[in-house]
Amino acid sequence: MAIDKTHWDTAMHYEELAKAVFDCDRYEDPWGYASADQASYFANPGEEAKMRLYTIIDVAVYDNQGEDVVATLLKVKERVAKMKTNDEAIKIIHDLIDIMNFQGY
Repeated sequence: MAIDKTHWDTAMHYEELAKAVFDCDRYEDPWGYASADQASYFANPGEEAKMRLYTIIDVAVYDNQGEDVVATLLKVKERVAKMKTNDEAIKIIHDLIDIMNFQGY
């Protein structure tokens, strides 16, 4: 089942991405990141926003060890390190959704 990003609310895109990668329901991941309310950190992305995306990427890398997608995920992780705006955060979230959908999440 693909991660849906047709909904207009970017916070829901983030939640669906986190739930898919962490293979959990809302708030059921070990960090409590799999919830749309966590997306508020992306309005003015700082270290808290980056930590959430780093964690999602790290789990995806772990789950896909030995696959070509790991290099792509690590490139996205480099973009997270440079992320400064809400628009950049949204683009990264959408790119991660596309990557995870391609991987069959």
